[in-house]
Amino acid sequence: MKSIKNLGFSDFHEKSLEPCDIENYKISRITAEHKNSYIVNDGNYDYFATISGKFFHKLQNEGTIPVVGDFVLLKKDTLSPAIIEKIVPRKTCLKRISKLNRKSFNISNKEQIIVSNVDKVFIVTSLNQDFNLSRIERALSFVYDSGASPIILLSKSDICDNLDELMDKVEQIAFGVPIIAYSNVTKDGLDKIKSFIKQGETYCLIGSSGVGKTSLINNICGLNEKTIKIREGDDKGKHATTSKALYVLENGGMIVDLPGLREIGIFNENEGFDTTYSDIEELIGLCKFSDCTHTNEPNCAVRQAIKDGFLDERRFKNYLKLKKEQEFVTDKKQAMLKRKQELKRISKLIRQMNN
Repeated sequence: MKSIKNLGFSDFHEKSLEPCDIENYKISRITAEHKNSYIVNDGNYDYFATISGKFFHKLQNEGTIPVVGDFVLLKKDTLSPAIIEKIVPRKTCLKRISKLNRKSFNISNKEQIIVSNVDKVFIVTSLNQDFNLSRIERALSFVYDSGASPIILLSKSDICDNLDELMDKVEQIAFGVPIIAYSNVTKDGLDKIKSFIKQGETYCLIGSSGVGKTSLINNICGLNEKTIKIREGDDKGKHATTSKALYVLENGGMIVDLPGLREIGIFNENEGFDTTYSDIEELIGLCKFSDCTHTNEPNCAVRQAIKDGFLDERRFKNYLKLKKEQEFVTDKKQAMLKRKQELKRISKLIRQMNN
């Protein structure tokens, strides 16, 4: 048990297990995903692992699969490959909607768990044309929903001529969140990033392809992880990693590299959204009318804040956009649940008629 705790297995995870689980299974953590298999580590050794047939059938019904960061229970005495029988309940998980399809109820509208059991998330964005405050706001909401804590990293500081100005803009939308500017070329800021990584804690990096995540992983971990060139003649070249992997650092901290996320969708939770836009939510509560649309009504605190320069209109428009997405997802989930209940009722009636 001591060995697996070095990989972040906490009291939360231990309390979620039955005594028979500890006796009958070996606890390991998924450190890499492949097409039909995983690499897991029990705190001492790496193993190839696959999902048992019975567990695979259960996962298909539940609509979830093991991901990097998961603690799993392996069938004992099977090492080549190891057999995954259960997923230990997740402490945190980053999840999104894989595709926002407004016309169907198919699987593309279900949640997609990207990585689990992460303590802190580095949100990486470049200090070039990739810099986008609305994208940072979306990422903050995404991270808060997961239960993890965000840290914002601004890469390519060596080619930025207005660093202080951009840092100020980020500070205005990321209340109390650590913000670090760094360069993979000059190494400025890397020591400060390393100082945030603590023994036994898990971190991951999210951000668009080409912002410098894999180069940062290489610098922090001392690796030479391969990257794939995806564009030329732009910001001195862009690169992307293609698979998830968890690395253990010399100080005992762990970091997960994720493929570039082209789109982060809002999923069912309200907490992350409310935390990200707590200033706007507070202003809305000060409007004269409870059903204020923040357009032409008198005594609208939101419009007044925009007029006085206390609230950026871009930020408010992004708030409305993400709010609309969130409401759509909530409505669709309720409709899907209602449909499922109706199908269950019809199936029950058919069985009764046949009997």
